[in-house]
Amino acid sequence: MREVLRFLGALLLGLLLVGGTVGLGLFLLVQGEEGLGKELLRLAREKLPTLLFVGLLFTLVLAALLYPVFLGYLAATRALGQEAEILLANPGHRLRLRGPFELRALADLINRLAQEKETLEKEVAVRIAEAKSLLEEERKKLAALIGHLPHGVVLANPKGQVLLYNQGARELLGEGLGVGKSLFGLLDRGLMVHALELPEERFLTQGPKGPLWLQVVPLEGEEGFLVILEEAREKGGWDAALLHRLKDKLAGLKALAEALDQEARGTPLEPLLKTAKATAEELGQLVASWEAPAQAAEVLAEDLLTLLAQALERETGVSPGLSLEEQARNLLVQADTYALALGLAAALRDEEEAFLEGRQEGRLLHLTLTLPRPPISPGDAQPDLPPLLKEAVERSGGSGWWAGSHLHLLLPAREAPRLPAKAGPPPRAEVFDLSLL
Repeated sequence: MREVLRFLGALLLGLLLVGGTVGLGLFLLVQGEEGLGKELLRLAREKLPTLLFVGLLFTLVLAALLYPVFLGYLAATRALGQEAEILLANPGHRLRLRGPFELRALADLINRLAQEKETLEKEVAVRIAEAKSLLEEERKKLAALIGHLPHGVVLANPKGQVLLYNQGARELLGEGLGVGKSLFGLLDRGLMVHALELPEERFLTQGPKGPLWLQVVPLEGEEGFLVILEEAREKGGWDAALLHRLKDKLAGLKALAEALDQEARGTPLEPLLKTAKATAEELGQLVASWEAPAQAAEVLAEDLLTLLAQALERETGVSPGLSLEEQARNLLVQADTYALALGLAAALRDEEEAFLEGRQEGRLLHLTLTLPRPPISPGDAQPDLPPLLKEAVERSGGSGWWAGSHLHLLLPAREAPRLPAKAGPPPRAEVFDLSLL
């Protein structure tokens, strides 16, 4: 319908142009000749049927001339455009060469471009297939490699979804481990994020089947990370469950000895009770010697403050301000970084801002966490450190206390060894040009 209207509009415009041109010519011809004008007017009245017939005939001839342009050329162009859209969905389709010469040339050019596009797509598809095949071979090699490792190994993407794992990891993490499943549902997410910042350190965590040693190694770029797992067994093959049962038995033995202490005084059982107490103490010391080593690791003071700030923001949503004395930047601090971060997060409680400052005091790093207001404590008693923070500081061999709104921590530290400067190339021999003398 649109083509018909455009055709009729063009026909009307052509008639107006021709009629206007003829009228203008007659007007210029009879200008100044009144007799000639009257004669032409009389002749037009007499020959009106003939003039109408000639006008109709002219209209038909003009319509026959415009028809190929508007109802042939334009329709063929529209059909070519509609057929060309099929190429977007089916690259193997080819346009039919029809219509005027120009449209045939255009259709041929589009067909050649479509042929080149189809060829390129096939080449890309072949390369993708080769890449997938190569990737699958590398994946099989990697799976075979990690399958023979003595530790549990899990490969995950940046979102924590499991991509690959070995039988050791399946035995340590249980049935919940599988390709495509989230690793954060089996292990502590906060600890794993923290371990990513310290890829050379191992951390003790609680797995689905017991305590595990955890090490997280980031992969190059942003392709994910590798988790290395090992069962947390103590020296001599003692595991955590057995040590826990021994501690319970010793605690019961000590409680029984204390309960019988008053009743056994002055009786023949008193020497036996003293021997039992001494034996319990010795066994307690022996069990303590079998306990897991402390999670304290040596970290640069500058890295430690950054790790603590990131952990506090992650755990509490508070981004503390940081300040580190220039002399303390090269200190290696001994600290259980993750437990220390959780302890400081517990100390923040519901605070909305904090400031963390570090400075050197001899062979110690003095950390000060400043809060807007002091913690609440019953009466005038000195507020206690959060249990987790106290345990983390003591395990590192340090100490901590509150002073108003300031939390002070002293952590063992030492100067980081400086790498010797690399020897440069030998000096070049001096050469003199004797011709200049």
